[in-house]
Amino acid sequence: MGIFTKFTEHPNSVDETYVEHMGVAFGFAWDLAKASGQAAVHAVFPFMCCSSASSRVNQIQARMTSGARADNATNGLTGSAPAVVVPGTVEALEAVS
Repeated sequence: MGIFTKFTEHPNSVDETYVEHMGVAFGFAWDLAKASGQAAVHAVFPFMCCSSASSRVNQIQARMTSGARADNATNGLTGSAPAVVVPGTVEALEAVS
């Protein structure tokens, strides 16, 4: 396996070029950074961003496991990743009811 193949094998598996895949991956990184910021705000001000970070992570997970990525989303595992539920949110209350 040549060095260039290492850079294109995975992008090709999700029907993207290297540059397209880099853009998508940076997009996910940016969204995760925003979710991290929202979680940090929530840590200091618990009345703010109560479900923003978990909602964003769920949106990212949905995008990451759709289309051609769906086959690679679990890396050989069965099932899908669970939704993120933040304690104290409506979603958490519904999950235990």
